[in-house]
Amino acid sequence: MPSQRIGKKKKAKTSLLINAAAVVVILGGFGIYKLMPDSTPSCTSSSTTSALDSLFFEGAMKSMAGAQMLANGGLPHARNYREVGYDSRDHSRGCLADIGSGTEKTQIGYMVRRTPDDQDKFAVQAFPPEYISSRYDAATLNNTFGKPVGRENMESAIKTALTQVDDQVHGPAAQSQKADEDQPASLAESVLDVVPTADCKQVADGRQSCPVTIDYRDDLMAIVGAPAVTRVRGEFVFVKNGGQWAASDDFPEAFMKAVVGGRIDRLQHRKAAAAASDAASGATGAGGASDSSEAAK
Repeated sequence: MPSQRIGKKKKAKTSLLINAAAVVVILGGFGIYKLMPDSTPSCTSSSTTSALDSLFFEGAMKSMAGAQMLANGGLPHARNYREVGYDSRDHSRGCLADIGSGTEKTQIGYMVRRTPDDQDKFAVQAFPPEYISSRYDAATLNNTFGKPVGRENMESAIKTALTQVDDQVHGPAAQSQKADEDQPASLAESVLDVVPTADCKQVADGRQSCPVTIDYRDDLMAIVGAPAVTRVRGEFVFVKNGGQWAASDDFPEAFMKAVVGGRIDRLQHRKAAAAASDAASGATGAGGASDSSEAAK
């Protein structure tokens, strides 16, 4: 009987973590953020942690996973809030926290950043923890690659090119018709960060070919239950027009091909990880059966 009770408790904890992780994916997938009054918030300030708890609660209330957690005794709380890094370019902080019960836990990533529409206000926004860890590591924050174009010029050129695509496909009126104001309204708004991975090489007519990684908020991946940030890698060409750097005319096509390639890579990685997890679970189950057999003897 005691072993059965332990087994039930362990199963309940596992279920709690699975449901909590599901809510984390939902929050990281759809760009929901929570306003804070603090003018200089840290990862551990009371305004930040309260906003994160509220964000998790609201996400849970909108999902089946949240309903299951409430039915099993309530929502877990975040703890062990910590900063991964601070980006002085946009004055944002990348943070991690643990969500769980006892020693069982999963991670949630969150960013403390200025709001898109009002740079005088700050908000907490959830992201996949893997993205936060890579986005705010020292190598990314101290990145000086991309010469002679430069990281900020690349980001500006890429967003300008994608804005033009948005206008051609949807028209300016589409910006006011989005169903959820927390959702990225366009391709340009879905670009989270641009990171050059080496300096550029000059090609014909003074153009510069640059290896770049673009962090892209990918709603399609969120819909299938995967973390919602796709890392788009490619060699993109930039040209200087009137003193300003611009993406080449073929950038939109090259970008979308890279997005598709990034999705395929992620799905293949996810499939391989699931297969490895199933294999490990099978091995554990086989070991448990063997132990039970020996005990019976």
